[in-house]
Amino acid sequence: MAENKSRNTKLNFNRIINYINALSLSIIIIIFVILTGVILLLYFQYKETNNNLLKEKKEKIYGTYVNDIFQKILLLSYSSPFLSYLHAGETSRNLLEIELLKNFNMYVSKELIGYKLFDHNNNFLSSVGKESDTYLILELCYLNNTINPTIGRCKAYLHVFFNFAAVLKKISNLDASWNHCSNCYQFEIKNGAILNGIRIIKNNNFVIPYEIKRDKNEQLLYSFLIALIFLLIFVCIAFYINGLTLKKYIIKPVSNLFEYVQTSRSNGSFLLEEIFQVAEKVDELRLKIATAEREKQQAEFMKLAQVAHDIRSPLAALNVFLNVINELPEDKRILARNAIYRIQDIANNLVKKQQNIFQSENKALSEEEESIQLISSLVESLISEKRMQYTFNSSIKIEFEHNQNAYNTFAKVQPNEFKRMLSNLINNSFEAIENEGKVILSLSALEGKIHLKLKDTGIGIPENILPRLMEEGHTYNKKGGTGLGLSHANKLIKNWGGSFSIQSQVNYGTTISMSFAKAISPAWFLSKLSIPENSLVVVVDDDESIHSTWKEKFKSLIDANITLQHFIHPSVFFTWYDDIKKTLNKNIFVLCDYEFMNSSENGVSILRKLNISDQSVLVSSKFDDSTLQIECEKFGIKLIPKCLVYLLPIFLEKGISKNSSFSDKVKDYNVTNDSEVFAVLIDDDIFMHDLWKLAAKDKCIVCFQEPESFFVQMHKFRKDISIYIDSSLSGNKKGEEIAKEIYQLGFKNIYLATGYHPKHFPEMPWIKEIRDKTPPWFN
Repeated sequence: MAENKSRNTKLNFNRIINYINALSLSIIIIIFVILTGVILLLYFQYKETNNNLLKEKKEKIYGTYVNDIFQKILLLSYSSPFLSYLHAGETSRNLLEIELLKNFNMYVSKELIGYKLFDHNNNFLSSVGKESDTYLILELCYLNNTINPTIGRCKAYLHVFFNFAAVLKKISNLDASWNHCSNCYQFEIKNGAILNGIRIIKNNNFVIPYEIKRDKNEQLLYSFLIALIFLLIFVCIAFYINGLTLKKYIIKPVSNLFEYVQTSRSNGSFLLEEIFQVAEKVDELRLKIATAEREKQQAEFMKLAQVAHDIRSPLAALNVFLNVINELPEDKRILARNAIYRIQDIANNLVKKQQNIFQSENKALSEEEESIQLISSLVESLISEKRMQYTFNSSIKIEFEHNQNAYNTFAKVQPNEFKRMLSNLINNSFEAIENEGKVILSLSALEGKIHLKLKDTGIGIPENILPRLMEEGHTYNKKGGTGLGLSHANKLIKNWGGSFSIQSQVNYGTTISMSFAKAISPAWFLSKLSIPENSLVVVVDDDESIHSTWKEKFKSLIDANITLQHFIHPSVFFTWYDDIKKTLNKNIFVLCDYEFMNSSENGVSILRKLNISDQSVLVSSKFDDSTLQIECEKFGIKLIPKCLVYLLPIFLEKGISKNSSFSDKVKDYNVTNDSEVFAVLIDDDIFMHDLWKLAAKDKCIVCFQEPESFFVQMHKFRKDISIYIDSSLSGNKKGEEIAKEIYQLGFKNIYLATGYHPKHFPEMPWIKEIRDKTPPWFN
């Protein structure tokens, strides 16, 4: 019985070996067929691509040469002696013929060997040079001394004679891979074609048959294909030989082991079932440990989520209280609101982490979405919090350094993560200062980048420890530190497309440098304030301190006859405006707060009631409220963050008429009927504005130097209007990115008017056409 059992076992292993051999052979064949097919496909794709490139190259060479020829002919047709001769009568032409012949000789070359001139009735006028069997007959039509084949008056026929051998030699000089041929595609100019504004009446033998020598890489690729096929055959053979080795060194020993186990088991000396049971127990124990760890982690997050849930109710009550109380001064109201928002963000983040407990640990650093944020405002509000937090420590000062270009500093970040990250870094700086010292934050914008530096006068970090602090788990001179602060900040900023670096010197302090890509400012944001001469600037705000700030800002414009009028309560402003609006002979510009104590009015309702939205700006500490931003964009109202008024650039505009709309340089568009506007041009080159308007003649063209100016006035344009935008705008702004924003706002007829070739750009479905900077209606 035991012998039969052993024999069956051997038979079963022989069957397994046969299955493995058959499977190996099948895999070899499948791999061979797939790889051969892929290589052949790549070869034919390369060949087709190469053919297309050769065709494009041939057409480019021909086009370059023909364009060069017609540039010379065009220069001849515009030359003064030539035009004078055409416009002169028969008597005057005899006097002008010598000058004409001299002029003709200037345009005779090795390939352009002669010219013959006939009037429009085919009467011979003059000739120069030699004749040949290869020539073109051109019709010259002029409109105001400018070539115009469609509506110009036709003055003459010009016969241009060519030296065919010289033509072929000139083309061969353009490209070394050029080769003349007899039975190949011939390039020729069709009768009736118009080149450089000149109509071709007849083409006699001006055909250029040539081809481009094929790239040697194609033959190399073919050789590589043959070598690769032989390599595959060799690999398959080696794979088969390896299968035989596998049989000898793996399958056969396993077979012998199996026989040994069977024999030992029948003798009762080998208990295979016990081994299986031990393995199952190990797997079960490992699963229990993993489950326990998971449950423990979930329990901790559940506790945190419960804390977050419990504090939401008192937070809601604080929010309601903050919105209804009118007696609280605005600076205190801003501080309280920022503190409540931070607590809400922390609570929401705890709940989100609890909800995502079962998701992968390798997810993004934060679930918060990136959005366009005003970095200067985020830093300013955080510094206010830190000053309150460290009020007890008067020996350490926190300062904020900036210049005027720090005002318009928008970047795409996660706002809560940004403030949390910067808050941790500031805390580190305070902890590094043992006695007296400073923590200094500086903000600037340069060449499309926003630069933020955090500097302290603390104990510093040794040079050998500095690199390790960028790794998780490493900390320095900080009890209970987790070592996540710097590494987390580094990952966050790089995730936002920025850069992060740290420099330190023992006993002198540490400097952390961060940079972010500058984003386009949103439509509601006022990037700069332009005030006309002889203007009355009205400040309506219940915060008395802001009036002093505005007085300081406008000190430099007193000589330009800029006067200020101040109001604390909206009702007083309403009464005053009704009294003077008809008699005042000055421009009125209003700087209005959004929130007012003890008043049912807000800034938007005030400006809309008085119908002065186009000559007003909201100045509010609630500028980051998305509802207010949407409302401002809807009604075309610009918004200034109140906390950044001291950074706002103010410019004096000259020559603005009374009651023009002049905020943010959008005063140049004042069309009351949008159907009058034919097209919009956005280009920072004033010369292009003049050129397009000149070409448009009686059409109404509206031009903007900056995209922000267009966004302010876009509600006045039809959605189907044609918008032309340059690719390279001032401030390193990309026209194609601006065009995408305009497209998302509902405008569909958007053209990129640029000096770059269309192949320079990727596919952009929001762009209807990429064209040159010539006005599209230019005749």
